[in-house]
Amino acid sequence: MSLAIATSPAIKATLGTITLDAFNAPANSLLVLTWAGPWTQFTPTGGDLTWQSRKISTNRYAQIWTAPVPTAKNGLVIVLSGAEFEVMGGAKVWLVTGADNASPVGATGTSTSTANTLNATAYTTTRSGSLCFFAAYENTLNYPSPTLPTTTDVGEAYSLRAVYATNGGGVVGRKATPAAAAGQTVQFNADAAGTASASWEWAAAEILPLVDAGAPAPPTGLRVTQVTGTSFTVAWDAASDPSGIAGYGIYLDGVQVAGP
Repeated sequence: MSLAIATSPAIKATLGTITLDAFNAPANSLLVLTWAGPWTQFTPTGGDLTWQSRKISTNRYAQIWTAPVPTAKNGLVIVLSGAEFEVMGGAKVWLVTGADNASPVGATGTSTSTANTLNATAYTTTRSGSLCFFAAYENTLNYPSPTLPTTTDVGEAYSLRAVYATNGGGVVGRKATPAAAAGQTVQFNADAAGTASASWEWAAAEILPLVDAGAPAPPTGLRVTQVTGTSFTVAWDAASDPSGIAGYGIYLDGVQVAGP
């Protein structure tokens, strides 16, 4: 089964409790929370979901969490709140369908960098069709509005100056397309404003697609029409589960006369 990204709320950055906008999550979907920020002791809640921390950077400035959604949730609201301190930073929840919810995460990675333009090697893929999600926080540079850190991947960013009048900013994102195969090196990009030396801290996680282990269903409604003395037409109805089928062969008296 292929991974797909559905509509979810935009990144939200604030000081205090972060309450993301409401959205609808279908049954058997997966939520991927990407966080970038300096005040980081939080617990995601909402919808009676079970959240699991998947990768956290050294100083907890970048974090990846997941939560499976076993039954459909309409008007779902995710809240990030701290037990002892206020939360400060930016969070985005991505809504993923087609994930292996029983074991959704493969490889992970985390590191730091002083490069202004971060081209991070996240990890080596473990499954074809997986997708990289990442979070990166830059701790030192000034991002006056509307200047933000950026990414050449699919992502959203915020400036800490707009939240708490201090330096710093974050980018959360994902790769645009799934991995073509296992064993591939995955990189992502984050770019600080200007050219000065930066202070990046990042985390990334590989979200795995569900592997279809069941046998495909056979087609139904096999029929022969337009029969003449020298030819006939064979037709059938589409199978209810054609996954893994490249095509059908047609045999006449044990000899293949058409097909892949």
